[in-house]
Amino acid sequence: MTRKTSKTKEDRRTLSSAQEVSYQSSFKKADKEFFKSKSNL
Repeated sequence: MTRKTSKTKEDRRTLSSAQEVSYQSSFKKADKEFFKSKSNL
């Protein structure tokens, strides 16, 4: 399952399923901080 937080970022990065899994796992860390900064906006 692909978790789409931002369509623009997802669309720009056409990754293979294997690359996407490793990308999503590392992105989750930045994802939490991203929502924090976004909620402050």
